[in-house]
Amino acid sequence: MIRGKTIAIALMMAAFLALYGCASGQTNASAPAVEESEPEQETIDLEALNTQIVDGYWQIDSATVDSQVITQATILDAKKQGTLYYGKFNDDGTFVMYNHSYGQDKVLWPGTWVIDDEGVFTMTLENGIPFTTDTISDTLSLKIPSNIQTGNRAWQLTLSKLTNDEIQAEIAAANEISPTITVGQPVETDEFSFEVTSAGFVNEFYPPDTSGYYSYYEASAGKQFYLVRGTFKNLGSTTANLRYATDAKLSFNGGQYELEPEIAGCRSDADDFYDYSVGPLDSIEFFIFTEVSDELAASTESAELYWRFASPMDVYYNDSVCAHSYGIVL
Repeated sequence: MIRGKTIAIALMMAAFLALYGCASGQTNASAPAVEESEPEQETIDLEALNTQIVDGYWQIDSATVDSQVITQATILDAKKQGTLYYGKFNDDGTFVMYNHSYGQDKVLWPGTWVIDDEGVFTMTLENGIPFTTDTISDTLSLKIPSNIQTGNRAWQLTLSKLTNDEIQAEIAAANEISPTITVGQPVETDEFSFEVTSAGFVNEFYPPDTSGYYSYYEASAGKQFYLVRGTFKNLGSTTANLRYATDAKLSFNGGQYELEPEIAGCRSDADDFYDYSVGPLDSIEFFIFTEVSDELAASTESAELYWRFASPMDVYYNDSVCAHSYGIVL
């Protein structure tokens, strides 16, 4: 009897397992397959991105380009001296970045730009180096791609957007700090006044008093002086030192040649050129000059004097104390 019961129980378990297996198989077979849905790709509005780049102007906030490093602090100091760094992206895929000073735009970096189908913005300098970013807003933080090999991996550029009205205001402010003037145009500030009266090439020049012993300048063989003359009056309450409290640069042929000149001065009865230190309400004649080759003199088509003044004028000049800056067309 026990054996018979055991066999019966075994048969019941087998039947149960068979039924369970059939039920499980039916359930798995009838279950629908679950398909994973792909995430929707965000549509890139290329026209809006292009408009964002072309509409308005872009101010350079900082840059490292080849051997040129322009920090944010440098940009701010330059603004105080009347220099602005900015640029424009054009509809035709070109751009120009400018150095604006003394009322003039000088080309800093020309190049081309493009936005690809992925919305990545790339501006390429004329030398072939590209800067890129995938984030286009009112500020562009650009770097060179990782696959571009350069000697300096720190190449980067930061730009911020300005409206037409904002760039015009920036340019007007720069021009007020560093205006362009001409020979014969008087200048007056709270601290001084001056006027350039003549400019040109000479072989020699003399002080006002040549009746006795006097000193003068004579050019070396095969050379000439480029000489800028004018008058200066100290309107301040301390001594104004034209030689040490100012910084001068002579530029020929639109910046093709640039030289640092000497600065001398003399009073109306002087027999030398050592009166470059001027007391309050005193006046002198100034001489700004540099010696150049006859070849450079013969090839000179234009010349400018860039003259910057410290405040107060009884200190040594450096850019941090620059208060007035002038571009003088000679």
